[in-house]
Amino acid sequence: MSAPSGAPTIASYGSWASPLSAEALAAAGINFGDLRSANGHLYWVENVPARGGEVALWSSGEGVTAQVTPNGANVRTRVHEYGGAPFIVVGDTIYYSQLSDQRLYELKHGGAPAPVTPPNYRYADCIALPGAAKSTAAMVCVREDHTDPVHVRNALVRLALPVAGPGEVLFDGSDFVSYPRLSPDGRRLAFITWNHPNMPWDGTELRVAELTVAGLKASVLVAGGATESVLEPQWAGDGTLYYVSDRSGFWNLYADRGRGAQPIWPRAAEFAAPLWQFGQSNYVLLGTKRADPMRTAISGGSAGGYTVLVALSTSDVFRAGTDRFGVSDMTALARDTHKFESRYVDSLIGPLPQAQAVYDSRSPLNHLDGFKVPVLVLQGADDPVVPPNQSQRIVDALRARHVPVAYILYPGESHGFRKPETIINSQQAELAFYGRIFGFKPADQLPPLAIEGLPPAS
Repeated sequence: MSAPSGAPTIASYGSWASPLSAEALAAAGINFGDLRSANGHLYWVENVPARGGEVALWSSGEGVTAQVTPNGANVRTRVHEYGGAPFIVVGDTIYYSQLSDQRLYELKHGGAPAPVTPPNYRYADCIALPGAAKSTAAMVCVREDHTDPVHVRNALVRLALPVAGPGEVLFDGSDFVSYPRLSPDGRRLAFITWNHPNMPWDGTELRVAELTVAGLKASVLVAGGATESVLEPQWAGDGTLYYVSDRSGFWNLYADRGRGAQPIWPRAAEFAAPLWQFGQSNYVLLGTKRADPMRTAISGGSAGGYTVLVALSTSDVFRAGTDRFGVSDMTALARDTHKFESRYVDSLIGPLPQAQAVYDSRSPLNHLDGFKVPVLVLQGADDPVVPPNQSQRIVDALRARHVPVAYILYPGESHGFRKPETIINSQQAELAFYGRIFGFKPADQLPPLAIEGLPPAS
């Protein structure tokens, strides 16, 4: 006898029918990665569950977003098995690693992909080497040689363009290599090496060598060793070499201007993550072609909102910031927040009143002289975790100091926005805010946003 229409069906634990199927979960499992820019376009890889998890290369630029690689291409490298950084854009040509055979394929605009390296070699983390008349003469890649499967060998190799052959070995003096990075003048190559039994978070070496027609010469150790993990070298336009090192016990950012390591912002905090995949990016250098230093913004919510306020009050890196329900007064937070987190700050900062001086020093409300750029503050009116007074007090203080500020208080919202209309409005407000500050007109029709301290939008 069936249950009456509309009546609930009784089922034992775990045996009820769910509207959320495993097939629906798999179909929605789209991931993005390896975002980079070239020739005024953004490029990234994106997996396609409907095609068996195939990874396609996409680009966006000049108002057009499209898949670049044809169906059937699978843009994945198996160097270290975890892969990463599987493609490079060189002019109008893309070189990418094909999962099925791990060869590099060449794809020209409007053409079909073709393999250009022999079998049994894998490639990752390629960079371009400039030639005459702003052309690209070659690439440097990390290569993993599987011609002898029992003795896999890793090396830095140079591949002359057009590519033909497995590449010329530049460096093979360690078990592993990563992060080949060319100096602005094209004369020096920085790279990371390490040996068994270390993993890259145990100990690595940052080396710099002269890059010549005959190969690398005069390789020198810049930083790192068996017990120091160094990651992600980047060159600035003035020849300064930046990198991340855990020599202090934490992965912090350092600079080498020819006088040894200089810490950039020493903190008992991690500014990097373990190197599982090639191409991992933990920081960006402003003032280079990678970013416009006059159009940099920082955005975050809750602890991230606190980070926004700290960054804007203690540095001049950003030109605007969006604070979503962030903490401005650490002492008030310890007093006013809900029971579950009421003693959480004790473990982060210290107990009160013994640590009052630390609370004061870490409260953005006590560093108002540092605020110089416009701030957008978004807050839920019913937030018990970071109460509205946290936002109201920083907004009032910025108003009093004539710092441009916009404030939106959302009735009925708690810690983290839930209502669709709030989510939509907060996203639109943030885009409108950046449009005003950075001088661009968003394509969408957005609700007006009043920014106190700025003249009305024309």
